[in-house]
Amino acid sequence: MRELLEQHRPKKGESDLRGFEWHYLYRLSHTYPVTVIKGHVDVVLDVAYSPDGKYLASASSDGMVKVWDVQTGQELFTIRGTVNSRSTVAFSPDGKRLAIHGKVWDAQTCQELLTLIRACRGGQ
Repeated sequence: MRELLEQHRPKKGESDLRGFEWHYLYRLSHTYPVTVIKGHVDVVLDVAYSPDGKYLASASSDGMVKVWDVQTGQELFTIRGTVNSRSTVAFSPDGKRLAIHGKVWDAQTCQELLTLIRACRGGQ
């Protein structure tokens, strides 16, 4: 299929007449590595990639956040008891910290750095 698709790639100076079908088939003909990550025992509520794409954090209703090496699928560490049904996870822009439901953790050492406290009460 790749050979047939390449025959329709425009040469330098030619108009590109390829439609979405060409691009769709091109994507299908190229395989990308897939890593299956297993470890939670309940529903995964949220996931976040580190900014460099090397790590994945997953929050589950099993009460745990796990951080994974994306390439190998290896679990790097687990943070227990930090998740509820509305929990989300997010990496800081530099990838050094991980925010989980009001707490900030060091994304490399798994050390809790701080707890955020809600200052406003009663809709104020």
